Amino acid sequence: MLSSMQHMASSLVRNSPQPAPNPTSTQSETRGSGHYVGVDVDSLHEVGEEVSLNQAATIRSRTPSKRKKKATRTESWWWWWEIGGSILSIISIGLVIPVLKIVDDKPLETWAYSIRPNSLISILTTISKSSMTVSTASCLSQLKWDHFQYHSNPLDHLQIYDDASRGPWGSLLLLSTGRLKVVTAWALAFITIFALGIEPSAQQIIETSTRQSLLPNITSQIGIASNYSSRGLVSASPNYWGGTRRIPTSGLFSLQTTIASGIANAVPAVNFYCPPPATQCTWPPFSTLAVCSNFTNFTNTMKPDCTTNKYGNVKCEYRFPQGANLSFLSNTTDGQGSLLNSTGDLSSRNGVFGLRVDGIRMLYTGDVLEVVDGHDPQPFSMEWNYCIKTYSKVVASPAGVHTAEYTSVPLLHNDTIPAGIQPWNSFSNPSSNIIFNLTSSVQTGLWQQLSALLSRELLEHFTGDGLSTDFSVGEYMLYADLANVTKNIEETLSNQIRSSSPGDNGWAGMWPGQAFYEETYWRVHWPWIALPVTEVVLAALLLAISITVTRTQPLFKSSALALLYHGLEDIDKDPGLQGDWENNAERLEKMTRYVNVELRKDANGSLKFVRSEDKM
Repeated sequence: MLSSMQHMASSLVRNSPQPAPNPTSTQSETRGSGHYVGVDVDSLHEVGEEVSLNQAATIRSRTPSKRKKKATRTESWWWWWEIGGSILSIISIGLVIPVLKIVDDKPLETWAYSIRPNSLISILTTISKSSMTVSTASCLSQLKWDHFQYHSNPLDHLQIYDDASRGPWGSLLLLSTGRLKVVTAWALAFITIFALGIEPSAQQIIETSTRQSLLPNITSQIGIASNYSSRGLVSASPNYWGGTRRIPTSGLFSLQTTIASGIANAVPAVNFYCPPPATQCTWPPFSTLAVCSNFTNFTNTMKPDCTTNKYGNVKCEYRFPQGANLSFLSNTTDGQGSLLNSTGDLSSRNGVFGLRVDGIRMLYTGDVLEVVDGHDPQPFSMEWNYCIKTYSKVVASPAGVHTAEYTSVPLLHNDTIPAGIQPWNSFSNPSSNIIFNLTSSVQTGLWQQLSALLSRELLEHFTGDGLSTDFSVGEYMLYADLANVTKNIEETLSNQIRSSSPGDNGWAGMWPGQAFYEETYWRVHWPWIALPVTEVVLAALLLAISITVTRTQPLFKSSALALLYHGLEDIDKDPGLQGDWENNAERLEKMTRYVNVELRKDANGSLKFVRSEDKM
């Protein structure tokens, strides 16, 4: 029975018109693609008795109307898959934009879903690309039929189109050969190639970055002073102008050690408040009472008056402008030459006291435990005065103040309130509308303490009587960078005036600012979305163009069956096409470059690839 059915099936399909039917037989004829298919019922009896007349009747029942209905069902697919894929591609890439809008410039914690935005964007762009390739591949496949239906073209163009519809490599070959001059095909090939950049572009669209964000519940603070009442220098009579009578306090030693630490490059920080979780604190511009300084090196400008006595000892006199006259001994026969000679004295500027320290030192360089080099005497001057500093761009972290810019103006006596009448003495500057008050004890007492610390005389050889019973600042000054020492003292005193505890100013205040923390947020690079959006839009436009261009053609697209059915006509009768191409696809491809074909109807009305002698 099985062999009989197989023999019957083989006789159902023929590729050429059938001979005249036997009058005694019953046939069922169907028209399909320009061919007739005949079925001889008597042959069924000859094959085997198992095939009954009812089975033959079933075969005869395949009428043209049923075939037409089947064809209609096939045609119903039309371009709907490609149109649906294009719509899905547009929707998918369109959904990326609102996702980006939601997360752009937003903290990570605002995203409430389990899937991260990066993953969601990757999924949407992958769907968009995959859906887009459905339409581009079908368009390239359908265009190959149009390529041959109206013009004669080399047969190898069929392979070029087919390779291009399969992916980027084939599309690159289509563009690189230069033999296919079809704008729509080129555009589709470009889209196929540039689609490789959709995933990399999607990875560049969004990234996480950090920034400083405001902490709404924390107010940063930093020291500021408009009044100065020292904890270490307390006058016995608050109304005494320039008084030096002091009440003994424990705060004086703290002030002295703080100044000494500043001289040794350990400047104490101003009081500030910038607590965790804050990572950065800033303050708006503010003005405060402070100390300003100036250092001058007179080595190249001051010429000493030197004399030599009968013993060969050289004594040089240095005359400082607006300051002291100091002598410096050198080349002494008794080994008692000078190493350092410095003295401090109160200075007055616009009714405000300050301190000026003039000195001469024998500058030494090198390691004191190994070899040191002595240089010529160096005359110098260090000055400090009360001033008003206006700070801006002050930035700190919990570890300390990192940056601060400031300008300064001198503090001037305010004549509107007579000095000495009040416990406070008032000062100001025309550039500031703030009145600053200093107690009488700090107007001179602070400078006297600093003068006592820096006024030193050191001789060549130390003796028991020459040793200092307090800080050995003089020996430190032999090796130190005095310009840096001057600046360190300025910052130390300014920070002490702006600080209460720890600090020397009992009336110091705090200036409010803002606290920030390091926030991780989503950052969208909008230009990177341009490639996927452009690709999808162009693919949809080319789909519409392809549908319009091929609307009068059979809708074969990438069908392999269509290539088999509408194969090259009379290939076995053309000597130029004959040959053994088995296992030699390369020679077959080369041969097809010189074979021009066209998709025409044959004698039976079926479309066939027909060889043409037309030139390209």
